[in-house]
Amino acid sequence: MNNILPFPNDALILLYELATELAPAAITAAILSRKAKQLPTSAAVLTYGTFALYIAAVLHITGAGTIHDGLLRGFGSRNQYNLVPFVNGADPTQLLLNAALFVPFGCFFGRALGRRAPHDFLTKKRASACKRTAMNLAKTAAGSFAFSLAIETSQLLSNRTFDIDDLVMNTLGGCIGFAIALAAARLMQDSAFRRRTARTALQRNRDCTSARPRRSGATVVFFGIAAAAFLGRFVLFNELAAAGMLYGF
Repeated sequence: MNNILPFPNDALILLYELATELAPAAITAAILSRKAKQLPTSAAVLTYGTFALYIAAVLHITGAGTIHDGLLRGFGSRNQYNLVPFVNGADPTQLLLNAALFVPFGCFFGRALGRRAPHDFLTKKRASACKRTAMNLAKTAAGSFAFSLAIETSQLLSNRTFDIDDLVMNTLGGCIGFAIALAAARLMQDSAFRRRTARTALQRNRDCTSARPRRSGATVVFFGIAAAAFLGRFVLFNELAAAGMLYGF
């Protein structure tokens, strides 16, 4: 079958794949941002858009399975499971790549979980800050684990292996990303400009406490984007049908 469109067939399939992931992610981000009463600023749109593209890249690289793969190939056999960590002498390079893949995931969540109203940097006690940091790290680890688990489970539908090594390293990568985001936030916090800005904001916010940004709003949107992109791909992306239409088989 000749290609009558001015794009390669592979590019068209990729665009179709992106559409099934990015469209649900965009709709979800808009709905959750509205519920969180976040203003649609250009910075927020850029941040959420970048995160959605990153999630789409992860789903493409990992080859996350879809319901159409399951209907075609079945759920998979028992020999597609590896439930014992690092039992098969895994390749160190592959392990590092799996961790690196989720470092941006942790960075996004670390930045979102670390957001506070400016005056919080002045009033937050060290013990309370340490406790909040530990809780935020646990949330990031849980989010990384859940997203990785969804991908690993879906791969059984596309005749790939559920590998607990990948699950462990993805979660570790998310935690490393959180640590990177936290270190960057601390550097910004310690700068003289940040302190002057915080003092000014503290004086201003005394009469405007209702204007404090919601700490959990961005985190909820990030979770929503990841879930919507995964579910959009899982339900809407039928690679075999698209290839059949384009290549005529």
